[in-house]
Amino acid sequence: MLTSNNKINNTEKNERSGAISETKFRKIIENSKESYFEVDLKGNLIFFNDALSKALEYPPNELLGLNYRKFIDNEDLELVYNAYNKVFKSEDELDNFQYKVITKTGKVLFGENTIQLRYNSQGEKIGFRGFMRDITDQKIAEQKLKESEQKFRTIAEKSLLGIAIVQDNVVKYINKQFSTLIGYTIDEVKNWKAYEYKILIHPDHLKFVSEQLRKKQQGKKDGIKNRYAIKLIKKSGETLWVDNFSKTINYRGRPANLITIIDISKQKEAEELIKQENQRLKELDEMRKSFLDRASHELKTPLTSVYGASQLLTQICDNFNDNNLKDVRELLGMINEGTEKLISLVSNLLDISRIENGNYYLEKESFDLCALTSQCVADMKYLIQERDHEIKISLPENCNIDADKSKIERVIVNLLSNAIKYTPRGGLIRIEITKSKIFCIFSISDNGIGLSDNDINKVFDKFSNISKPSDEYDIKIEGTGLGLHITKEFIHMHDGGISVKSKGLNKGTTFTVKLPLKE
Repeated sequence: MLTSNNKINNTEKNERSGAISETKFRKIIENSKESYFEVDLKGNLIFFNDALSKALEYPPNELLGLNYRKFIDNEDLELVYNAYNKVFKSEDELDNFQYKVITKTGKVLFGENTIQLRYNSQGEKIGFRGFMRDITDQKIAEQKLKESEQKFRTIAEKSLLGIAIVQDNVVKYINKQFSTLIGYTIDEVKNWKAYEYKILIHPDHLKFVSEQLRKKQQGKKDGIKNRYAIKLIKKSGETLWVDNFSKTINYRGRPANLITIIDISKQKEAEELIKQENQRLKELDEMRKSFLDRASHELKTPLTSVYGASQLLTQICDNFNDNNLKDVRELLGMINEGTEKLISLVSNLLDISRIENGNYYLEKESFDLCALTSQCVADMKYLIQERDHEIKISLPENCNIDADKSKIERVIVNLLSNAIKYTPRGGLIRIEITKSKIFCIFSISDNGIGLSDNDINKVFDKFSNISKPSDEYDIKIEGTGLGLHITKEFIHMHDGGISVKSKGLNKGTTFTVKLPLKE
């Protein structure tokens, strides 16, 4: 529960891309000189790095599962409990919280932290996390400053903190660690003129830092911030993130600004990784919510039709005669249509689940894409005739590929069925296959309802909805919004590509698929 001024975001990585970022994050944590911890809601340590074990002087096997009360000074136990309770209830981060820590050997450390909640992927609170920052040296340095400048210099030169004193906008003193961090020698800094220290401050923070220095050197207290994270620019031009603590002191009889800094660049790198993962998890959560809403709706509609039709059939069967045979057939058609929709929806949902979990495998074989395309057109002849469409096909003698035949067949059927459904009666559909040096190129064009620019950008997304066509067309926009997403995933699994073009609404659409030729 001792942390530096970091934001450790609420992430629990459970997706494939998340595993990569989790590995990077853990590697940074393990190599960090500052301690990192995770505790459950009872305050028991469930994860930490070697730095924490060394700081508290506990072997890792003894530290794991240890409750925080074991190494908090008795005088601060109530203070610590209230702080964590406040964070739990408000869900707000608590900054710059300080208290004393007792190591296994009885050594007293001063710690400062920012407390933050941990969540699981369902958004449930599961504990707290943070980086440990030992500010014992800083505390000692402040106390020694009160005694004498000489004692302060002795301590400062031994400190792992970068320490500087600025007075009249001139750097009066820096220790060796400060010099090491910024890349300038102590002599170079001593020769700086007034305000020349500004070459260290990143432009993003220059105005703020300059204002803080001015107020502190004048001994003002209004609008003062003693602690903040800023970017510095080293002599080499590299950017360095530091945790900056500064306060007004009396230096040789006049106000001056005492500055201490510590490198937090690795922590910022870890924080950025966590932010990215947190954003990704938020997007996944939105997808999950959208999925549940959409799936519920899509399942409910055909179920309602099936249930209603079955109820009516029951009534008809009670009074069955030849006059209501037509009604029976219509109701059976409704049941059949609703059942087909349910089967399609469940099949698509299972496909997406398998794809996203990496459990979908290809069963490749060598076959002629032209022959498969002709067969798909023949199988859909009834639907084509029902819509009174004209089909024009241009195929080479053959176009052999190594692929999963069943999945490529689904791609062709899905693209052709969309062209049939979303083209007004009496429309024209063109299917063409060509070959390049390395690809077999399949395209299907129609003169149907077309796509807007917004539709094109999202047409391959899960649960995407396209714009409604003009009312004069006998076309219903229906479906789960999963077919084209699955089509795209199938093509990518074959190291191929798929694209879509349209000149706008009611101006037709062209889908183009590229698949590697058989080697």
